[in-house]
Amino acid sequence: MSAKKEGVLLTSATTSILRAFRPFRNLTEEELAAIAELCVSRHYARGDYLFLQSDEISHVYLPVQGRVRLYSMSESGKEQTFLLADPGELFPHVGFFLSGNYPYHAVALQEAVCYALPVRSFERLLAAHPSIHFKITQVLADKILELQRRLEAKTFYSTEGQLISLLLRLTEEHGCGHEGEWRKLSASLTNGELAGLLGASRETVNRMLSKLKKNQAVLIGEDGSIKVSVKRLRGMLPSASEAAVDADMVRRIRHHSDQCCVSGGHEL
Repeated sequence: MSAKKEGVLLTSATTSILRAFRPFRNLTEEELAAIAELCVSRHYARGDYLFLQSDEISHVYLPVQGRVRLYSMSESGKEQTFLLADPGELFPHVGFFLSGNYPYHAVALQEAVCYALPVRSFERLLAAHPSIHFKITQVLADKILELQRRLEAKTFYSTEGQLISLLLRLTEEHGCGHEGEWRKLSASLTNGELAGLLGASRETVNRMLSKLKKNQAVLIGEDGSIKVSVKRLRGMLPSASEAAVDADMVRRIRHHSDQCCVSGGHEL
């Protein structure tokens, strides 16, 4: 793991950046300032590891520049990408509530800057400010539902359906601007990165993207930019495979998160 440059953050310069991260969006300026005081800024060169899967969880990371790849590797050497973390996507979420080791490796795909939030210091902050704990747990409950939808896609969809589902999710999270029926992804992704997110080969992704382009559901620019037609992509998902999240499950998960906050537990 390469050496990192580290610096203490100025609270006034970071609260607006912290608000861009989903778990912190509903916090007050005072609550954001309290979190900002705990963070340090870390700079990574391309190829630097933020942490390894065998390392003990010590920090939650908030990327503010660059892209970080989160992946694991099987005993046979096969890699599975869990997330390509761009600015605004913190990781690991389990760091807020669980001890133990990181669930994956984290490596900078390009020069990156991340805010590092010490887990133990953050736990003490939550104990002192229950309102912060409550608001963050509410948002993380929604994250659980999002991960459930992704698991359903893995379970019920073919590889092509999984790619379509992935593109729709990326459009929802990183879509920018409208050009008629087309939306452009603000985060550029190579076919290899898409393959890593799917756990498929690059050749398979190349073949499926060619089919999507032929059906005028996806446009790929010479610079690698991706535009998608949300309507056409949704129309290509097998209707028999669509699995909506049960409304009662939403209610039960959110109720559980409320009880977790009130009791001070970390069941999530």
